[in-house]
Amino acid sequence: MEYKKMRSLISENAESWMQEERVPGCALCIIHDGEIDYLKCIGYADKKTKRPVTEDTIFQLGSISKSVTCWAIMKLVEQQILELDEPISSYLNGWSLPFSQYDKEKITIKHLLSHMGGVDVKSYLGVRDRKNFYSTMESLTGERYKYTKVRIVREPGETYLYSGGGYTILQHIIESVTKMPFERYIEQEVLQKLGIRGYYRIHPEYANLQAHPYGAFCESQPIYCFPEMAAAGLHMSLRDLIKFVAAHLKFDNEVLGQESMSLMFKKVKINILYGLGYFVRNTQSKHCIISMGRNRGYFSRFDIFHHDGNAFIILTNSINGSNLSNRLLVPWYKYHLNNTEPNRESLFLNNTNKLVAFLQERIFLLKHMI
Repeated sequence: MEYKKMRSLISENAESWMQEERVPGCALCIIHDGEIDYLKCIGYADKKTKRPVTEDTIFQLGSISKSVTCWAIMKLVEQQILELDEPISSYLNGWSLPFSQYDKEKITIKHLLSHMGGVDVKSYLGVRDRKNFYSTMESLTGERYKYTKVRIVREPGETYLYSGGGYTILQHIIESVTKMPFERYIEQEVLQKLGIRGYYRIHPEYANLQAHPYGAFCESQPIYCFPEMAAAGLHMSLRDLIKFVAAHLKFDNEVLGQESMSLMFKKVKINILYGLGYFVRNTQSKHCIISMGRNRGYFSRFDIFHHDGNAFIILTNSINGSNLSNRLLVPWYKYHLNNTEPNRESLFLNNTNKLVAFLQERIFLLKHMI
């Protein structure tokens, strides 16, 4: 597929596909040869007020937060404050994993970054009110909500087990070694140096820029925020996410060196499709890194062929955003794979039935209330 044909296919169908998937609003960008080649904002940030999506509309990034957290950890590694292969017990202050049959002394920083630490808590629900924000320690211990308590459930380093809990441990480590609140360290040492504005707690003055979340049947959802900021708490606009993605396409940014970035984008094991903070795919000799996130009422994703200088970015205010991104990414991947149909399973391009998505969300909420 020629590039112009792929671009036209996406441009001509984005709005109709968005309507078919019942996504109220989305913001799209294609970077080609290191330059922004296509940018489009479609639909509503808020259906009730008819407020449109713009480049400055703020979306929740969900687990894309983990990629940003990884940059912070690697910065501390470059500064020799942390060591990737050092047991995390060397850096924990006032907390440790509960006793289990597994050896927690084997867990390293690298294990947590790559979801190889054997710790649980896959995802988080968040809190409705900013005033109810609880501390990192309260999350790790489950003091406020039992489901957030982090435990070791598998032998470290042996198997991949996706864990938001592992990133909450990293949040605690960052706070412990820097003596700074997590969000302040990220802002000063990562975001500001990349020229990016990101938010872990939306200040009231920016509330009119926030995209309102919607469910599988376009129903309005409550807005949640996340004390587990390292795993799921970051908010960002398309304008700023483009800057973050662009930093992956060059090795002369002000945060990380080439060695650190190359390590992040490399599989931790041949049979594990994850690096440090990113999913990693090698297809037809091409190297692709993926980061995506799903919070209640939001879906965001970016895919990068960083050796080619190409990237695809999408932000949505709907749980159905994953289905929309899948439809848009198929032609993008076909272009990069010489018109070969992409492996949908390995690239997370399998669509979810809306009723199934609705029921999964309700089951998720019920589990977290027990």
